[in-house]
Order: sequence, then C-alpha cells, then structure tokens
Amino acid sequence: MIKKLLNLSVLAVIALSSCKKEALVDVPEIAPAKVVSEIAVPVGFTWQNSRTVNFTINITDARFQGVIHAVAIYDGNPVSGGKLMMKGSVTTITAFRGKIYLSSQISEVFVVSVAPDNTKVTQQVAVKSADISVSIAN
Repeated sequence: MIKKLLNLSVLAVIALSSCKKEALVDVPEIAPAKVVSEIAVPVGFTWQNSRTVNFTINITDARFQGVIHAVAIYDGNPVSGGKLMMKGSVTTITAFRGKIYLSSQISEVFVVSVAPDNTKVTQQVAVKSADISVSIAN
C-alpha cells in the first residue's frame, strides 16, 4: 500500500513538473494623441453613435375603413428574436407617427401591422435617413 502511494506521488510530481507556462505575447504600445488635431479621422466618419429617426406609418387596407390596426417597430426580425422598440395604432384615415432614438449600428427595422381580424403583415424597412415613411397594405 505504501509503495503504491509512493509511486502515485512520484508520478504526480513528474506530471506537474512537466507542465510549462506559456510566455505572454508582447503587445506593441500605441502612443496616445496629445492634441485633438493629431487624430486621423476617415472621410465621412461621424462621431455620433445614435440618431433620432421619425417614422410615419400608413395603412391602405380597404377591408377595414377607419378601423384601428396595431403597428409595432422592431430592431430585427420579430420571428427570430427582434426586440420591440415602439408600438401604436393606425387607421386608414390617420397615420401613426413616432420618434425613436436608434443606434447608428441599426440599418434596418421591421414594421409589423396587425389588422382587426388578427392578420399580420411584416415589412423590412431600411433606415437611411432621419425621416422614414412606410405604407403597408394588408
């Protein structure tokens, strides 16, 4: 029993001593800019990381004249996990108007319209300007 314990401890010492630590990779140091005029900014770069986008959503559903439809705006496809950003109502007479403060990383949104009979229409909308107008036909 003592021989087995002695052999196991010798094997453990050999196994632990054979492990070596990896050397850390040297990362070159980047000198910080001392004044703002030293910063090189690419042409067309804006310092904004978010923007305000105004949405106007119209419904052209002849089946329900003047009846309220629900509308929702998502930051991605709602079927695959897009998050709700704004919700409201619209009729064929009155448009839905809303303002969303969007990240500059978001280049498209999904607008979902739900008719009174619970039929849904989803429309992918590119966000290329500060004013977006969408017309949905159910």
